[in-house]
Amino acid sequence: IYSIFAHLPVRPLTAEDLGRGVLQDFIQAHMWYNLSAARGEDRSAEARDALAKQMTPGQIAEAQRLAREWRPREEKSRKTVY
Repeated sequence: IYSIFAHLPVRPLTAEDLGRGVLQDFIQAHMWYNLSAARGEDRSAEARDALAKQMTPGQIAEAQRLAREWRPREEKSRKTVY
C-alpha cells in the first residue's frame, strides 16, 4: 500500500509516537490524516473523521487550510564527498 510516509525509516514506536506525555495537536493530526487520506489511505480518512468529532469548526478549517498549503520539502543533494 502506498503511503506518504513510505519513505520514512522504520523504527520502534515510542511513547511520544503514541501521543503519551506530549501535548496533542489536533490541528496538525487532522492535517496529516487529511494529506494521507487524499492519497487513498482509507484508515487515515476514518481517523481524520473520528478526530474531527473532537474539534471545533474553526480548528477543522485551520487543519484543512494547512493541508491545502502543505508542500513537501525539496531534498537536498546527497552528493558523497570523498
